[in-house]
Amino acid sequence: MPRSDQLTDVRFSSPSRLRLRFADGKSFTLPIGKTELPENEFKWQTVSVFGDGEAMEVDDVYGERIQIDAASLRSMADPEFSQKLDQQFVKLRGSLEDLAKTASEFLPPEEWYNEDY
Repeated sequence: MPRSDQLTDVRFSSPSRLRLRFADGKSFTLPIGKTELPENEFKWQTVSVFGDGEAMEVDDVYGERIQIDAASLRSMADPEFSQKLDQQFVKLRGSLEDLAKTASEFLPPEEWYNEDY
């Protein structure tokens, strides 16, 4: 079964967009600004799929290759995928209310706050 976070193709689309295709057949156009990387510090025309589709690679202006995780790219480009990731994350860690309750039930001992301890 194709993975929705496996990148199969990436292309630079002038002036400042990436065209992404994933193993599940879905394609997206991602404004480079959404990556939060400085547009003028990368040679965007050098984008390529890294490894088995787990990431995208791009050269910076100094010639160093950097990778951006494919699941992160999919999350930036696909709100539905992003929502699923958020839901999975909440299942793993619990709700913020549950975390706050747990934190309040397990406070550190008072002596930890004593400077002489």
